[in-house]
Formats: sequence, structure tokens, C-alpha cells
Amino acid sequence: MSTMRGSWLDSTWRRSVGPGSLLWPRPSWSARWRNILHGLKEDPRSGAYKYARLQVLRLLAPASALLFVLLMVLLLSLWHQAPRARPEPLVGLAPQPELEHLDPAPPLAEPTDLQHERADEEWADTLAPMDDVVIDHDVPVAAPARLTTPAPENPRVPVRISIALPALARSRTGEGREQARRHYQGAPESEAAVLLALRWLKQHQEPNGSWRTGSGGGPDQFGGAAPAMTGLALLAFLAHGERPDSAEFGATVERALKWLLANQTTGGAFLGADAHDYSQPIAAYALSEAATLTKIPMVCDAARRAVLRIVQGQNPDGGLWNYNFDPRRDLRADAGQAERNDLSFSAWCLQALKAARIAELAVPGLDDALRRGALGVKRNGMAAEDGTWVFGYTRGQGPFEITSAGVLCLQLLEGGRTRDVQQALRWLERATCRWARPWADNAVYHWYYITQAKFHAGGAEWNAWNRVFARELTGSQVVERQAPGAAAEPDVDVGYWNSPNGKSYCDSRVYNTALCTLMLEVYYRQIATYRAPAEAQEDRPFVGDAAEDIAVLVL
Repeated sequence: MSTMRGSWLDSTWRRSVGPGSLLWPRPSWSARWRNILHGLKEDPRSGAYKYARLQVLRLLAPASALLFVLLMVLLLSLWHQAPRARPEPLVGLAPQPELEHLDPAPPLAEPTDLQHERADEEWADTLAPMDDVVIDHDVPVAAPARLTTPAPENPRVPVRISIALPALARSRTGEGREQARRHYQGAPESEAAVLLALRWLKQHQEPNGSWRTGSGGGPDQFGGAAPAMTGLALLAFLAHGERPDSAEFGATVERALKWLLANQTTGGAFLGADAHDYSQPIAAYALSEAATLTKIPMVCDAARRAVLRIVQGQNPDGGLWNYNFDPRRDLRADAGQAERNDLSFSAWCLQALKAARIAELAVPGLDDALRRGALGVKRNGMAAEDGTWVFGYTRGQGPFEITSAGVLCLQLLEGGRTRDVQQALRWLERATCRWARPWADNAVYHWYYITQAKFHAGGAEWNAWNRVFARELTGSQVVERQAPGAAAEPDVDVGYWNSPNGKSYCDSRVYNTALCTLMLEVYYRQIATYRAPAEAQEDRPFVGDAAEDIAVLVL
């Protein structure tokens, strides 16, 4: 009965004198606050309590809305003024001395959207019609395929922009090359041999813009391996600072780039690759260097896709790579390993990834892949019988001549001052460079890595090797003298290299010529990781003015 009476009184109060009734007088602010405070003390089921709570909400709503707006304005102001966080350095990688000198200039001035659009349109106008380009994305990448896409001959209208290039690019200018060669005690004959080789490669470029293992004579091995051979030849031109707008070799570089772009799948792979797919990292390496030197949007995009395939193909456990990016391919049953970590294949992958990092390509997972790659190289290391250190071709297995590749990778990734690298350089002191009596099998391949490793080591290591290797290479080059008045290239001599022992893993003239050329270009091709104490306080003379801009041709 009391409950019913309370409910009846409560409802009667709301109807007669409650808020909204005609009998409800309009109280003053003080009276309203007293009613609110009194109502909050009543039973929560009562009308007085509910009225008090409603009034509190009505009074606080405008203040809450204003407070929310002020809070959001404050947060936005703080966010706008806060400094942007710099990317964290690679964990586990020591400071890389060469990176200090790769880009001492201000950040690269990116082309505007309008320039990107014009560049893409002008490049596309010079490409062969897509009807003539045979690209089948369903074809396995490793399946050899001889592509015959013709290279267009119609003229192009370039767009010039002026941007600051890193020191790596400035060292490859005409003046930079000469100063670097003198600084690192390179003989004038080495540069003469480089020009002979570049002219030979230009002369024997296929009509479609590529090179094959059989281009210019010699055996046509590995199904031609056109992406790999094109990448190696292109690297030789890029190391010399040649770009699509260069006077003598510009058209050669342009046609090679167009061939790589036309024969790249949407997944980043390349048609016509060799059976082990060395083509992927070598072509990606070339495209990444081209991205640094040219900043052509289409080249940068192709390089990103090619490098991303390498990043995604890294062995999950070992940190290195295997043929065709398949961890278990050719894995020996008694090896006791879940993955095959091939240092020879991985060295090309790491060179490509380092070039992509220098080019500042936005590739997801790139830094992590470099970090894991450095750890993977170290896992392939082991103590030698004489107390030095070697790196295995695979984990725990020779041949150990591949130690030079492991040393170079760690020099590029960690600066090369670690104990295992120094001990491995001691082991490499037994290496010789005699063309008539080559050191180990596949000598040119190993000399390619040894030359770079000793260049980065500097000091006595480099001086001793430099006195020998350049003389052996220049003296062993086959020079073809052009008869005066010849139809093709009048009065222009060319030169190439065969295998030093007549039989190597790859006897292609393009392969041997490209690698020997890259060795003779070592003086200006890379920024040395080693710096003598006398050089530590000043920039190298051949690097040039950090603030100097270089005109870049964007096609």
C-alpha cells in the first residue's frame, strides 16, 4: 500500500507542480541550485531526483561541448608543432662510414607532379608499342625466353630538372672520375681499358636493347640470361656515370633501361631469367643504381618492384637467400639445415638492397632485410685452420674462395672493421691475380669481389692488390683495332675479355667484360668505407662541393 501511495504521490507531483506544468513557477538561479542539490539527495526513483539529474545534464552540456572543442584545438596545435621523429638506425648494424659521404647535400628535390606526368608521357611515347612486347605473366620466371622486342629509334624530348645528387653520383662525373683515380693510385691505362670495353659493349648490344651471354661472340650459355647480362653491362655504364643524356653512351643506356622495363612482370620478376635466377638481383642492382643517377620515375618504380621481390624472397630462418628464392632448392639431405643459405646468390641480393637504400627507394622491409642479411653472412663464417676466418659458400661448406663476397657484404653493411672481416682479409692475402695462372676456378668472379673488398680495406691491403690487378686486366684485354673509314664506328677501337683460363663457370664475353670493367672502375664506383687518418678531417677531393647541383635528365 505504501508503494502504491508513493507512486501515486510521485505521479501527482509531476502532473501538478512538476517541471512543465502551468503551476510551476520560474525559480531564481539560487533556488534552482537548491532544488537540484535537494533532489540529488532523494531516492533515485523519485521525480525530484530525476529532475535534479536532468537539470545537471542541461547545465553541463554547453560547458562540455566547449571544453571538447578547446581540447581538440590544443591537441592539433601540439601535434603540428611537434618535431617529426627521425627513422631509427638499423639495430645491429654499425655506423656506415660511406653513408656520411653519399649524401652530404640537402635532401633531394623531388620532381613536381607535373614533371612526373610529363616524364611518364614522354618516356611512354618512346617505348615500343605494347602489341610488340611479349609479356606473359603466367610464364615461370626462370624459363628461358629469347625476347626480340625492337628498340624504338624515334627521338625523345627530355625534361631537365636540377636536383642535388649524392656524392656517389658526383664521383662518377668526368672530373670526379679523374680525381678519384689519382687519389687511389689508378693508372691511366685502366681508364683507357674501361673506354675500350664500354665501346665494345655498345657495339654488341642486341637490336632490342639487351645483351645475352652470346652477344659479341662466345658461347650462348644459360639460355642467354638476358636480364642478368643486361644488368651487368648496364652496371658498367652506370659506374662510369653514363645516363640516357650522355653524349657517347646515352642511347645505349636508354635502350637497356627500356628493355628491362618492358620485360619486367607486374610482380617485379624478369622474363628470360637464368635457371637459378641470378637475373633478379643483378637486374635489380642495375635499376637501383639507375634510379640514383637518373631519378626517372618509371625506373624508380621498376627498381622498387624488383627489390621488393628480393626482400620477400629472403630465407625465413637464415637471413640469406637461395636460388630462385626457394629456401629448400638443391638442399642436401645430409646438410642438417632447414634452409640453403647461398652466399654467392645472396651477395648479389645484398648489393641490390644496398643500392636501393642509397637510392632512397621506399621498399617495405628493406632495412630489416639488410639487418638480417648481415647476420646471415656472419652465420656462414667459420674459423680456418691457420687461425684466420672464412665464409662458406653455404653454411659450413666450401669452396671458401667466396670469402671475398662475404667480406664485401659486411663492409657495405657494417663498415668492415669487425674482427671476423679483418681475419677474413688475412685469409684473402693468399689470393693472386695472374691472368695466365688464375687463382681458383671462376677467377674473374672472385677477382670482382676481392678487388672491392681490398679497396674498402684500404692501406697496404689495397696498395698491394692495386699494383697487380689493374696491370693484369689491362694487359689481358683483347683489343680490336677498327680500320680507318669503317662503316659502323670509324677509327674507334674496342676491347673485351675472354675467360682467363679458357674455361670458367661462365665463358660469356659480355659477362667477363662487364666484371673486368667494374673492377677497373672501382676507384670512383663506390665511396670507400676505409678512410686514412689524414683524410678523416676533410672530404675527399673528388667528392666535390656538397651544395653543387647536377642537372638530371628525366625522360
